[in-house]
Amino acid sequence: MIVTIDAVRKKCTEGRYFTYNSLQERLFVSVAIYIVWFCIRLGISGNTVSWLSALVAVLGAFLLTSENSLVVFIGSFGYILWYLLDFVDGAVARFNGKGGVSGQYADWIMHVIAHVAVVAGISIGAMNSVGSWIYPFAILGTVAACLAYAKFSMAWFAICMEQQQRRAKGLDVLIEKKEKTIAPTDWFGFKKYIRGLSIIIFHENFLILSLPVIAAFEFFHEFEFVDLRVIFTVAAGGLYLPVQILEIGRMISLKKVENGYKELFSENHIPNLPNDHFLK
Repeated sequence: MIVTIDAVRKKCTEGRYFTYNSLQERLFVSVAIYIVWFCIRLGISGNTVSWLSALVAVLGAFLLTSENSLVVFIGSFGYILWYLLDFVDGAVARFNGKGGVSGQYADWIMHVIAHVAVVAGISIGAMNSVGSWIYPFAILGTVAACLAYAKFSMAWFAICMEQQQRRAKGLDVLIEKKEKTIAPTDWFGFKKYIRGLSIIIFHENFLILSLPVIAAFEFFHEFEFVDLRVIFTVAAGGLYLPVQILEIGRMISLKKVENGYKELFSENHIPNLPNDHFLK
């Protein structure tokens, strides 16, 4: 039986919870569907695509460490290729009828691998460029990249642990009303401005597109007196990390994790996704 592009497009959208609404998503999906078709024809599984996507990102990160601007420019496309393949793995799994929790887990792990690898690759490139004074920013920036995902994953780990501990003790699942909290003062416009700036610079949705542009500027020597990887690394350590720490502090002070637990096990709560995923 010959698998057609139209058949792949139709079947891969069946059962998908989230729709592709943004211009960016629609652009990548229109290209990804052909890769999905290719993988299906070759018998490549969704999990295999997930691992390949991480490998592409890591290889790109290695190239970002180079002192050759052309190599850096080529490496800058590793992240965008990972992003493209991120639309492929789930579609392949749905077509093969093998979607599930394990696939979701593998998919999200690749987000962590790709993001941390790219930030680390840029940081190592900056260290090669200017020397040891930037080491602290490189370390702090890499920690920030880890926290960007760990702050949510560890929150859900804590939620699961609480439920497991209660069941092990023979207790009922804790069902209580959400705790009322007072939002802390938004000092210096953190939530509106500082956090927003951090998202524009470091979030994968923006970085996949800005990274090749930055690398192109470097390749054409538009900024002869400064390596833009250095600016990025300083911003990662000086801005990205403080934002992640403040975000974790807000999650704790606003009892986002406790309320997330109560909502998850409440019979009356209707899931609001993806906001519930990220404890908003």
